[in-house]
Amino acid sequence: MAWYEARKRSLLRRYAGEYLAIADRRVLDHDADFSALAARIFAKVGVRPVFMPQCVGTNQIVHLRSPRRVPA
Repeated sequence: MAWYEARKRSLLRRYAGEYLAIADRRVLDHDADFSALAARIFAKVGVRPVFMPQCVGTNQIVHLRSPRRVPA
């Protein structure tokens, strides 16, 4: 999300380590507990797209191995 990336430094100063709920170019809510935040946001805005990243200084790269079929 371009809006988040453009404002990441200022968001980090205010919300470091917390999860953010972002929609319509604004922070709707924040919490250290993702599940609690998700429950509040979906109760508040219903089913609609909401970007919910954890506000951390570096982007984490996750490598997932693809399952491979073994010949029988």
